[in-house]
Amino acid sequence: MNTTPQAEGLYQQFSSNVVRIKDKYGHNLTVEREKVANTERGILKKAERGYYKLHMDFRGNATDALENLKGRIQSVLGRYRVSDDF
Repeated sequence: MNTTPQAEGLYQQFSSNVVRIKDKYGHNLTVEREKVANTERGILKKAERGYYKLHMDFRGNATDALENLKGRIQSVLGRYRVSDDF
């Protein structure tokens, strides 16, 4: 698994938010899905913004870490039955 401390921190932030959302909105699946999807978009936007700030010469490990982060988030979304198909 190729990751960076920044990507790992974003994943931990995402995971914590998903747990909090599930606890708060678990009784309302529609709201829960919307909140988790918004969290996903926010985290990935932040990760991509950081990635594109890097000079091209320093993106090697970051490219793998970004793809890994996206995969891990998709895995979590699959467990919570959350998709972009609202």
